[in-house]
Amino acid sequence: MSVRRDVLTLVFLVSAAVTIPLVRDLLSAGHGGSMLIINAIAYALLLLTSLLGWYIARLSACDVGVGNLPASERLLGCLLLGGVFLIPVLIVPARPMWPTHIPLLVVAVCVEEVLCRGVIQALTHRLVGPGGAVACSALVFSAMHAARYPVPTLLVGLAAGLILAVWKQRSGDLLAPMVGHLCADVVASVSL
Repeated sequence: MSVRRDVLTLVFLVSAAVTIPLVRDLLSAGHGGSMLIINAIAYALLLLTSLLGWYIARLSACDVGVGNLPASERLLGCLLLGGVFLIPVLIVPARPMWPTHIPLLVVAVCVEEVLCRGVIQALTHRLVGPGGAVACSALVFSAMHAARYPVPTLLVGLAAGLILAVWKQRSGDLLAPMVGHLCADVVASVSL
């Protein structure tokens, strides 16, 4: 019964993780003024999906990666992953980022990390083990961005997703992947 529930929950989560951003991107094409509202609704739906999946699968906070490490290890992970993802800023000249984008980036990062590295990775780990969990998490993360970016960028996103998933798998904590992801999004915002 619980394996069947977990599989169905995972199918629901993956379907929502791919469909909601796709619909968001289709709706926001050519509607620049309402893009903030469309994004807000999409991320609210993704957060609701994450929380629902977390509840249905009966995952613990430790499973999802909330508060599993001592502060010193969390800080080290944040510095390491943040540093790795900030390296492109040293290579590519940056353009200024609008301050209004920062709150949306923070919300997007938190929701995507809880969904991909938190709930989906924990549930997949339960079903198929750590390797499958890392791969599934990274693939879903990349697929969430498929309608918005070209294939080369998606491959970079897949590599970033693998790094973030491996860190979460090794540490059991979501904070460093969130910081690394936020740094990557800041880099993408100022350099693309």
